[in-house]
Amino acid sequence: VYRGYDKRTFPNSRIGTPKGDIDDFYTRGFDLSGMTSGDCNLNFMSSGALRNMIYTGNPKKLITDTLEIWYSTTCGSSWIKMETLTGSDIANKGHVNIEYEPLWMGDWKLQSINIPAAARQNRVYFRFRFKPGVDNTFLQQGVGNNFYIDRINISNFPLGVNTLVGNENNIAIAPNPTTGSAFVVIKDVKEQTAHIQVTDITGKVIYRTQSALNGSITRVEIPASAITVKGIYMVQVVTGDNTHTEKLVVQ
Repeated sequence: VYRGYDKRTFPNSRIGTPKGDIDDFYTRGFDLSGMTSGDCNLNFMSSGALRNMIYTGNPKKLITDTLEIWYSTTCGSSWIKMETLTGSDIANKGHVNIEYEPLWMGDWKLQSINIPAAARQNRVYFRFRFKPGVDNTFLQQGVGNNFYIDRINISNFPLGVNTLVGNENNIAIAPNPTTGSAFVVIKDVKEQTAHIQVTDITGKVIYRTQSALNGSITRVEIPASAITVKGIYMVQVVTGDNTHTEKLVVQ
């Protein structure tokens, strides 16, 4: 977590943020030498908000904080930038005027970044650099809040597949939360049929479907037309003798 909450009164009337610094978070080394071809993605969950802001017609000015993702194949002696995230990509919860912390699954946003071929070596490190914005133009200043990252992992799944799909969990939903359609993602289940049932919070069945599994990664769509009401749904997946249930959040 980056603690960027500004406790001063009317922080938008000040210049910059009280922190004004750069904070780095480093991962352990990963061996990606076996992933030189195909999908190879750095996945993580993030959650952030704005402390206060003034909107002047330019949405980029809603927040001036940035999150930079770098990689190093030289044990940290040199770094190459992969991605820069800002705006709603890191302030996914919008304006929160109290000290922000995520309280439930729907407060988190999936981030999935393609790892370039040059980084897919036997020892690569990643650096997350959070830079609070300092905007000397008072009327265009965006003031940040706290920012969180969690569940950092490397995956050979396609971009956007939920990071919960891993060695210990072969079924997940992506995107989750969603504003439209969602997909049930099932991996490593061979020669079976998946039976999928979606219910609302009252237990009413609103959608059913089934799909043959191909033994690698199968994506089964839950269409937006079936989940038109915002809220929480329960998605039950039955494969053979196994039953798995996930929550799906529609925003």
